[in-house]
Amino acid sequence: EMLGGAKAMYEPWRNTYAHLRQFETLDRLVADYASLELLEFLQQKPLANLDQMMDRGLNCPEASSCGRLFDAVAAAIGICRESASHEGQAAIELESLAVQAMTSLQISPYPYDRQLEQGQWVISWVSLWRALLKDLSSRIEPSIIAARFHLCVADAVTKLSSELCRQYRLDSVVLSGGVFQNQLLLEAVTDGL
Repeated sequence: EMLGGAKAMYEPWRNTYAHLRQFETLDRLVADYASLELLEFLQQKPLANLDQMMDRGLNCPEASSCGRLFDAVAAAIGICRESASHEGQAAIELESLAVQAMTSLQISPYPYDRQLEQGQWVISWVSLWRALLKDLSSRIEPSIIAARFHLCVADAVTKLSSELCRQYRLDSVVLSGGVFQNQLLLEAVTDGL
């Protein structure tokens, strides 16, 4: 959900909170991750108001944009957390950070889940967020978190695309959307396919 509508594109922390609240209550997040600087930051925001907005579906349209996920992860690790001057800024900076770790280390992707819902494949990022919060708690380098995230998204896109190609007997995949301006993601998905 895009908390505050278009505001979410320029205040990435809103995307982080929306993602976290999809699988935990604020009380549970605070209990489990109170020492995280991210939670200290979020608790200074009007979260009770945002919770009401989400619960009532007010000014928080559904978003399927992968860009909002990139914004959420960027803000979680401290990139453009408070604000971004333009759409895509947080994602661009997240990619630059990920590249630093990809060149020197063997990085494993974060986990994710997928399931069929009413005949449609849906990717769930709950496992990603739990692992990412654990890495933040363990003070893992932000560049490693960024790289693991990129590999997670690339793995999800690659595996689901491949499965759909087999299911529907297709031999081509078209990669579209602003997220594929991200060279690291584009190369990882292309290599995987």
